[in-house]
Amino acid sequence: MVDKLMGNTIKDDINMLPHICDTEFEYQLSSVFVNIVSEERPYGTRSTSTVVVKVNGEFFFYEKHMDNDLWKEQNETYTIVKTDK
Repeated sequence: MVDKLMGNTIKDDINMLPHICDTEFEYQLSSVFVNIVSEERPYGTRSTSTVVVKVNGEFFFYEKHMDNDLWKEQNETYTIVKTDK
C-alpha cells in the first residue's frame, strides 16, 4: 500500500501547475515520486517514510531510502502502553 501511494509517478495536468519555474521542470516535479534523468545528475525522491498508529496502541514505522543506488527498507513495530496518572 505504501509503495503504491508513495511510488505514484502520475504527473499533474500542465494547466494545473502553479507556473513558478520552468514549466517542463515543474511538470517533472508534479508527481509524488520524482525521478528525473538528467545529463548533469539524477534528481528525485531519495527516501519515503510512513507512520501508522492504530487505536489499540500499535505503532508501525516504515522507511524506504536510497543507499548507494540501492533501495533499502526498514520496518519497526512498537506498542504504545497507556499508563494511568
